Amino acid sequence: EIIQCYGDGHSFENGEKLYNVFLEYASGGTLADKLNNSCDHRLPEDEVRRYTRGVLRGLRRVHENGFVHCDIKLQNILLGQDGAVKIGDFGLAKKDAAEKVGCELRGTPLYMSPEMVAGGDQSSPADIWALGCLVAEMFTGVPAWRCSDVAALLMRIGVGDEVPEIPGKLSEEGKDFVGKCFVKDPKERWTAEMLLDHPFVCDHDDRGTVTFKE
Repeated sequence: EIIQCYGDGHSFENGEKLYNVFLEYASGGTLADKLNNSCDHRLPEDEVRRYTRGVLRGLRRVHENGFVHCDIKLQNILLGQDGAVKIGDFGLAKKDAAEKVGCELRGTPLYMSPEMVAGGDQSSPADIWALGCLVAEMFTGVPAWRCSDVAALLMRIGVGDEVPEIPGKLSEEGKDFVGKCFVKDPKERWTAEMLLDHPFVCDHDDRGTVTFKE
């Protein structure tokens, strides 16, 4: 569930030396493309469940290896030819234990976690907050936060107890799942490993079909 890197190299264009990385091609485009091309610019819940499980599996691997993606959003989730989820664009990724320098804002404001905005703390729980924003946006077709002013948005995220509204038409399982992502205290927020056992995603196999337990 992570875009593969097959190597690197250098090239020259107009006298300038460029560094290139050779990445796996995701022919299905991004989840942002998928949303824009879907009916009403939103996805049915069964697809949301399937894509969410794929992103979680990728995040579990990223976090297990001691990294934080730092920019989980629709534009950075790609789809393979078979519709399989692939997390891409690790340009802002960092070591989870890396010491923060001042109050550096890293990522896309609409997906930033409260601890990121309030104190520059970007560890693995921040990716889970962004995942909650991703799920809400896939289901509703609009960002989890309805705010166009960046300064006002950052105040809403970083100050007080407000969290994004959980989509009212989501199933009870879906609402509970998103609620586990939108926990202000990062120490209380569920991890990718924990969320993979949540009923919202754990009854779906990797082909996107539903399995029923006795």
